[in-house]
Amino acid sequence: MRSAIDTVLIVHLARAWRTFHRRHMLLALAEALPRTTGMICVDRPITFDVTPWKYPRKFWTGIWRMRPKCEQDGGLWIITPRVLLHDHVAARIPWSIQVNRGLLASQLVPAVRRLFPSARNVVQWIYHPVQHWVFGALQDSGRIYECYDDHSRLPLGAFDEAAWQRELETLLSVDLAFVTTQGLMQSRRLYPPRLELLPNGVADVCFAEMPQSPDTIDNVPRTRIGYLGNARSIVNFEML
Repeated sequence: MRSAIDTVLIVHLARAWRTFHRRHMLLALAEALPRTTGMICVDRPITFDVTPWKYPRKFWTGIWRMRPKCEQDGGLWIITPRVLLHDHVAARIPWSIQVNRGLLASQLVPAVRRLFPSARNVVQWIYHPVQHWVFGALQDSGRIYECYDDHSRLPLGAFDEAAWQRELETLLSVDLAFVTTQGLMQSRRLYPPRLELLPNGVADVCFAEMPQSPDTIDNVPRTRIGYLGNARSIVNFEML
């Protein structure tokens, strides 16, 4: 267990912890942090509009009290708060954002005090503009936004003005923004006070040994080109 924690990094996940595609990055980050910095990942909240029918077991086991889960010898904690409505629903109902923020603060503040009682500084990290409301739960915290996708685009590639306005508000309100590609860097470089390129990577240990190729792949003539990602209108289908 770490001692003399001075700063707590609170990361609000964009997907459930066990299926979040940036989970390994967060585990590596927690391991690399200074011993004076603790880390809390806020899992996707239990809500009263989505969780009961989509994840009934999660709802009934987690609605009564929040149970922090420890990872990496106390350097990383996972908490699952309870709020009123899902982010995307609350974004359309202004008063519900205030309720969500109050509920989150009432659980997050005690959790920080209990897990890291010596902490004096808090930094919050989000992944999507629709999460911007969480910053208000801890007013004096530092603010980080990691942009790993173009959230101003609809699934088929069309520009979404309302989504861009939400992202612009987020970019202008944070202390530090990360982007994962040069394209995102170019389109967002004028807005946040500090913008850094943080390229995507892979867990190279997973590729340490070359697997045996199935017979069906062996029969495919070389050169072989593979594609992993979303197939939508912004992709050059002719090139693929």
